[in-house]
Amino acid sequence: MPLKYTDNNEERIYHIEGDTITSKSIRLEENVQKFIKNDERDLSLDIINLTRIDSLSIALLIRFEKQLSEQNRIIKLLNTSEPVLKVLEMANIDDRFTIE
Repeated sequence: MPLKYTDNNEERIYHIEGDTITSKSIRLEENVQKFIKNDERDLSLDIINLTRIDSLSIALLIRFEKQLSEQNRIIKLLNTSEPVLKVLEMANIDDRFTIE
C-alpha cells in the first residue's frame, strides 16, 4: 500500500496511518529520502492516529530533521497525540520539530 500524502506550495504532508510508524518505516524512509533529495519544500508528518513511538521511529524522525535542517528546511509533526509528545519531551527532542 503506497503512502498517502498531500502537496501544497510550502510542504509535502505525509499522512501516517495506524498507531505506530515502525511498520511503515522502510517505505516512509524511502519516500521521504527521495522527497528531501528532489524537492525544496518543507516536510510535514500528519500523525493523528499515532499513539506509540519507539526508538526506531525517533531515530527516523531525527534523521529527517537533520537532513532538512542542513538545507534550511523544517519538519512539522501534525496532530501529535499526548503520549507521543510526552515521549519526545522525555527524550529531550521535542524542540527539534515544529509540533502542531
